[in-house]
Amino acid sequence: MKYYFSILLAAIVISIQGQSTRFAEFNPEGYRNFINISGETNVHHFNLYQIFEQEKFVNFQAQANEYWKEELVIRVPVKKFHTPNKIFYNDFIELMQGNKHPYILISIPEKELQNLKDANGKINPEIHIKLAGTEKTYRISCRIDQYSNDILFLRGQQKIKLTDFKIEPPVKSFGLIKVNNSVFINFGIIIPN
Repeated sequence: MKYYFSILLAAIVISIQGQSTRFAEFNPEGYRNFINISGETNVHHFNLYQIFEQEKFVNFQAQANEYWKEELVIRVPVKKFHTPNKIFYNDFIELMQGNKHPYILISIPEKELQNLKDANGKINPEIHIKLAGTEKTYRISCRIDQYSNDILFLRGQQKIKLTDFKIEPPVKSFGLIKVNNSVFINFGIIIPN
């Protein structure tokens, strides 16, 4: 009886979780600020995306640091991500500690900003990513495009490990669903020139 209950529970969970595999991969058109987080569990793929407003969440701020005086900081609200799977959304908020850390922070130091402004095409800037209160620095393969004389558009992606941010990959449904440690972050940012 216990065995049949476990199989029935697994079938229900897989059918509910499988709904997100029917969701089309997010691919923004044009030049808009966006972030897309995707990954896999042992039973399906997941995808969360957000298009965020320039005025509210992208700003320059001064940093007391020996390496740079100013940086571009992008604050991405954790609770504004979209996904067709409400259960996964709630798990994501919990995983990112959304109540304690309401923003994912992406920052680009001033020295890298100057390199971006001088570049056209492919570039590998140093970018800081802060998830759930832990920050890591990556050299990210990006593409920079001149949108206009005043605006650049930076697009890139990075594979990260949740454990690098002190986040244990979740296990749900009595161990039947396990999130892989590797997650992909894909982003596009409008940068004033």
